[in-house]
Amino acid sequence: MPVLRTRDQGDSPVVSAYLPNPRPFGGHPTLLNGLTHYWRFDEVSAGAAPVSRLDSVGSIAWTDINTTASAAGLFGNALDMVSADATSLQQVVGPDLRIPAWTHSIWIYPTVTMQSRGVWAINHGGGDGAKVICTADAHPNTRVTHAYTNVIGSNATTANFIVLNSWNLILAWWDGTDNWVQLNNGVPVSSTAFAQIDGVFGSASVGLVPLMDGQVDENGFWVRTLTAGERSDLWNGGAGLRL
Repeated sequence: MPVLRTRDQGDSPVVSAYLPNPRPFGGHPTLLNGLTHYWRFDEVSAGAAPVSRLDSVGSIAWTDINTTASAAGLFGNALDMVSADATSLQQVVGPDLRIPAWTHSIWIYPTVTMQSRGVWAINHGGGDGAKVICTADAHPNTRVTHAYTNVIGSNATTANFIVLNSWNLILAWWDGTDNWVQLNNGVPVSSTAFAQIDGVFGSASVGLVPLMDGQVDENGFWVRTLTAGERSDLWNGGAGLRL
């Protein structure tokens, strides 16, 4: 994907050209295959007015609910989610899960226990949908569950725990047969009691179901499953990779 290069002219950057990015995804170009949406959350916001969080690859923007402010992120800026202010993000129409396979990734930096907090959800009008929520176990034993609404037995829950005041990578995917979740560099966990999502496609949210506290950054969506090597590349020893 091209990257915009600039040169400085006093206080004003001047566009020189669109040039090829020599190291997409930090030199891991296969991660661009099937990548249909990617949100960097670099927009600056003081939380005084809603801001659209632009899609660097596709055309679906996240929109502030209750004016989410920005903060220092894993790369550049991140979202600063505050449950007391009921801040979250929403898409009226999000990525469509009615496909043979997909992967969703997101980085979170929780500052308060994630016990029973929501990370993201994609809803469908037929009553089904995918969501990533945290278990009812209190810190330091809070884990991550990838669940499907109204599908009994569909929950896949990590064995490792979310780390407070640190960046955590959450990966959730559907491979056409199994429902999977992985936290950081932990062992992926699956559940097979799930049928492919159908019904009327609907909205998506981040930091809702219910609200969370902390930062959110680098949110990606692929229309395929990522390999173990690609998931390891995204983790990158905890340093992450930037598009």
